[in-house]
Amino acid sequence: MKKYILMMLVVLAAGFASCSNDDIPMEEDVTMKTFETMFKINPQTVIEPFTGEFNPGELQIFDEKYQLRIRLLLYNHVGDFVYEDVQKFSNYMVTMQSSKQLPVGSYQAVVITDLELKTSYSDKDYVKEYWMLSNNYKELNLGKLKIIDTGYTGGKNKILGVSYQKFTIDPNGDNEVRIDVKPAGAIIAWQLDYPHFFNDVKQIQLGTNKLVKEYIFNIDGSCSYNASVDDQYDNKRLFIFDNYYPEEVDCNHYYTSYCFVLPSKYNLKWMWSDTDEDFEDMYEFHETPMTIDVKAGDEWFVGLNLKEGFYYGIDSSNSRSAERQGSSRCYRYC
Repeated sequence: MKKYILMMLVVLAAGFASCSNDDIPMEEDVTMKTFETMFKINPQTVIEPFTGEFNPGELQIFDEKYQLRIRLLLYNHVGDFVYEDVQKFSNYMVTMQSSKQLPVGSYQAVVITDLELKTSYSDKDYVKEYWMLSNNYKELNLGKLKIIDTGYTGGKNKILGVSYQKFTIDPNGDNEVRIDVKPAGAIIAWQLDYPHFFNDVKQIQLGTNKLVKEYIFNIDGSCSYNASVDDQYDNKRLFIFDNYYPEEVDCNHYYTSYCFVLPSKYNLKWMWSDTDEDFEDMYEFHETPMTIDVKAGDEWFVGLNLKEGFYYGIDSSNSRSAERQGSSRCYRYC
């Protein structure tokens, strides 16, 4: 009998212990969960630093054949690729929103903005891009990612925006990441006065001793650049103006446009040719180069006047002044 009572007490004690353990809340393992992360990307800040436009607001708009491409690339804390989202828009005045479920941890975000040209050739539609990413970039560590110039001049449509930002997923936070994209380089605004003044000048180009072709990421989010450099100004150009189309020059006898360059120190020379063949028989308008030290977000202005004393000049936005505007010795800031 005593043995039976003892056995019953043991069973009851085990039951109470079981009930007590069931009442103890188990700590949730947040490392096994993912949390919604909302990215809000502002591309308007790519063009905001460029205020010295010939016509106010013209850098913000582009032809309907173009589309703004915004790429969001996510990497983990050691730089391994995690996720990509690409969206396209018809103007800069937008906010890209992208949602992604991510586990707790530290991450790195890269945002790249550029324009694509929708065009066709031989009855086939295709997209021309001014910037491309490294081959197999999704398989590469962040420290090996490159943005590569495809070689098209592009004018104002070649503006490249890049931003890098670290962020952490917090299980107790709202996990919203806001990114203002910054310009990766500088704008050079240029003006030609009386480009048809000399009949034998068929082409005019702005030659340079250097072309910066690659934007290279480092593992910490900083960047470096790869350039081709030599003193042959005739085979490297920032733009070319074809003098065979006088209708492109307005009644005031001048022509304006833009080009975009990555940061570096450049020597520039105005060049001309008496033929319409690219890179053939290019001659220098002047021997001494114009030198600019370009930083991201800079604006530079260059001009060439073929009639009034053959003036050429260069200026930066920091030194623009009202008294220079409209001067006969300076290209116009319209």
